[in-house]
Amino acid sequence: MDKLSKEAKLMAILKFNGDPKASDDLYALSQFADDYYTIWDSCIVNGVRFRCKERDDNFKKQCSGVCTWDDDENGDVIYYSVLLEILELDFIYHRKVFRFHYKRYNTDRKGKRMLIDNNLTSMNITSEWYKEDPFILATQAQQVFYLNDCARGKNLMVIQKIDHRGIYDVAEVDEEQSANDDVFQEEDSSELPSFHLIEDIPDTSSLVREDVAPIILSQEMMLKLRHKESLFRDQEDT
Repeated sequence: MDKLSKEAKLMAILKFNGDPKASDDLYALSQFADDYYTIWDSCIVNGVRFRCKERDDNFKKQCSGVCTWDDDENGDVIYYSVLLEILELDFIYHRKVFRFHYKRYNTDRKGKRMLIDNNLTSMNITSEWYKEDPFILATQAQQVFYLNDCARGKNLMVIQKIDHRGIYDVAEVDEEQSANDDVFQEEDSSELPSFHLIEDIPDTSSLVREDVAPIILSQEMMLKLRHKESLFRDQEDT
């Protein structure tokens, strides 16, 4: 029995005994995800839109650049990647986890694949790194943009980081399809509140007289009345 199976068994025992440490979230995650999962082309994480590289190539705005970081003895290590797939994993108790499948560029400091010149950082994108570990949680990702390094060649990309000031979850419309391919989760309900009257609606049935026959006016009479009404308005304006 491997380590994960032992942890899953231990969590099941704690859950059975009613231990408060075995919350529904932890217990659901310990029991592994379903064999079936959903693949999305784009998603919104913490108000930032991410798109897979294959779909991102059809748009002028780039949303497929991803960066993550890790701590080591020499300080913070930043990894730069490109997003390939967005996976939605289903667990028991209706829990869901979103994972990014990405391609990580080789930015090893020993390989001198990073170039820094005048506060501009460029990297070589011809080599891939950590192929055996191509997944991260969607909440671990931050967005980054890559620009062509025209001065050094097509295999080098300039890394551009930005801070999102104003973020709006506006659904995008694809030229080929208008269906909403974005997946995001809201903490609060977006349903409209039930309708309640704030004042009484007057009963207009008393304004209609059914004991008097209607009067039908001729077209000539209607034109005279409209003419008089127009003259009356002109006098008021004067």
